[in-house]
Amino acid sequence: MSKIKLAVRKAYQECRFFGKISPLNFIYALVLDYLISCGKAKKIYSVIVRMEIKRNPLLAYYSARVFFLLGFNHKAITILTELTKRFPNHADLAYLLSDCLWSGNDVDSARDILETTLENSHRLKTWLMLANLTNEDEDYQRLKKLWSQYKEKGKVPPYHYNLDSYISTAAMRSKNYEDAIVLWQSFILKTMKEKCVFPKSSGVKKFSSNSAAKALLDLDETLKSNNIEFFLVSGTLLGCIRDGKLLSHDKDIDVGIWSDLGIENAIQAVKNSGMFYVQNSRSDLALRIKHVNGTAIDIFLHFREEGNYWHGGSKLKWSNTPFELVKHHFLKRIFLIPKNYDLYLSENYGNWKVKKTNFDSAFDTPNATVINRYEMIVHTYKALALSLYEKNSKHSKIHLNTLKALGENNFVSNQEWH
Repeated sequence: MSKIKLAVRKAYQECRFFGKISPLNFIYALVLDYLISCGKAKKIYSVIVRMEIKRNPLLAYYSARVFFLLGFNHKAITILTELTKRFPNHADLAYLLSDCLWSGNDVDSARDILETTLENSHRLKTWLMLANLTNEDEDYQRLKKLWSQYKEKGKVPPYHYNLDSYISTAAMRSKNYEDAIVLWQSFILKTMKEKCVFPKSSGVKKFSSNSAAKALLDLDETLKSNNIEFFLVSGTLLGCIRDGKLLSHDKDIDVGIWSDLGIENAIQAVKNSGMFYVQNSRSDLALRIKHVNGTAIDIFLHFREEGNYWHGGSKLKWSNTPFELVKHHFLKRIFLIPKNYDLYLSENYGNWKVKKTNFDSAFDTPNATVINRYEMIVHTYKALALSLYEKNSKHSKIHLNTLKALGENNFVSNQEWH
């Protein structure tokens, strides 16, 4: 479906949700959604504050989105609280209210809103957001109980790749690693008997190079205006150097900042920019954000040690020979990149000049070291389940060997792999 058709469909749905599909409301929805996705929240704010939004729930909803993007949480929460009472079946209202509450550190209220939404919507995103609010064992046990209840009532499939991924994420966030491992072992056994539900695709949304370029340019503007030095790394650097553009098969944008800057400065820079959503992460080594056009961005802290510069995530760290930064023209802008980019890319990718569209940073990077064995085990079990479903024997063999190396011999040896 083309972008125009998607935009028209979304505008129509928003009007229908709020009960009045008038030509004027349709235009409001179409234009405001487009402007927000272009990062124009500040310009919308200057207009919308002068409008009478209380009488029009559609305008109230879009104004709340703008307020949230600009950091006016209290205003957004006031509007959304009232709207969710009137339109309890509008899941996106609940999601936005939950994000506002989480951003204001009211995690309990954010969770309550989502649990109520489960009763009114079948969207799996609700489970994902609940998983991302899980921090302590108490949170996880509450979610696990809820998941069991919904399975018993037949409201969710007993073995669903995406949903099980969310529950295992919650388990890992609360350090219940054994639960996550057992979950995927059980899932794999059911996969071999073809009793699991998988997404129609791998679950990875198509990466739009144009949208990603816009997101990177907006990030450049945001960080530079806050005097935060950043540089291109990983797949973003690879696309810059080898192809002169962002990789069309990539999943996100990767940039680095120095660890002595601190992640909080980056959070504050992007949080109220009107162009980015800050997402919950289970690693304090990186910041995950999303541009308003949907492009995901990872901002990795880079640590400088004698003879080694490294950055990491929840399960791995990647080491590089110390490098200097130099200016480089890219996307009609100047970005910082490692001076000896050939060495950097070789350490990350091996022969980086050869395109590998199925490259997996968890398994294929030469310079990776496991920093959390449990996280790596769960990730590998999850990858094995998908490769078994896709009947990709080559990848299955790689994942089985990885699991053996990680000490999962009992499970691997007790099964007949086909």
